[in-house]
Amino acid sequence: MPIALNKLSSIELAELRAQLEQRQVELQKQTLEVLREKVFAMIEKEGLTIDQVFGSRTKGRQPARTTNALVPKKYRNPKSPHQEWSGRGRQPAWFAEAIASGTKEKSLLIKS
Repeated sequence: MPIALNKLSSIELAELRAQLEQRQVELQKQTLEVLREKVFAMIEKEGLTIDQVFGSRTKGRQPARTTNALVPKKYRNPKSPHQEWSGRGRQPAWFAEAIASGTKEKSLLIKS
């Protein structure tokens, strides 16, 4: 189904862009998960372990320090409440547009 881009407002285009970026990330995660499952299945089929195939990650060095903790959302789009942002990373288009139009950052905070 084609989308008439020339009929969308800048806010609608920004929302569409955000949805597209989110979908791209989801597809990338799905692809990686499928690939991991295939690799693990191949290793298991051969009767090996991950360490045997790839070596131990901690042998002779400290393990990499990583966290995948979710960061709580800090800002919410008043025009579209399902759009939230943690305040980290690249600003979403809706946030940048709101600030450019004179909205105070404080007014976009999620009230607990």
